[in-house]
Amino acid sequence: MKIIFEKYNPDWRIQFESIQNELNGTIGCLNPQIEHIGSTSVEGLSAKPIIDIMIGVKDEKELDKVPSLLAGKEYIYYEKYNEDMPYRRFFIKLNTFLNQQK
Repeated sequence: MKIIFEKYNPDWRIQFESIQNELNGTIGCLNPQIEHIGSTSVEGLSAKPIIDIMIGVKDEKELDKVPSLLAGKEYIYYEKYNEDMPYRRFFIKLNTFLNQQK
């Protein structure tokens, strides 16, 4: 896979806000804190055009609720990382990833 860095794009913030709104509608019952992280979150910085997002929940027991809430919503859940990092759950938003490969 070829990774391309791009000049800062203000649309990255808009893309994050769109995903944040979608996530609030899907997992909002968990009262998550949703943050835009990584290089696309830094205004003026060139970056890989991949929107990285970190979601925090108040109670670690809620982590296992997230996969079922996101099931069928264009997210791929990588459960294999749970054993090495039990404090997190890893997802990729499928349509975002595929659109970037075009």
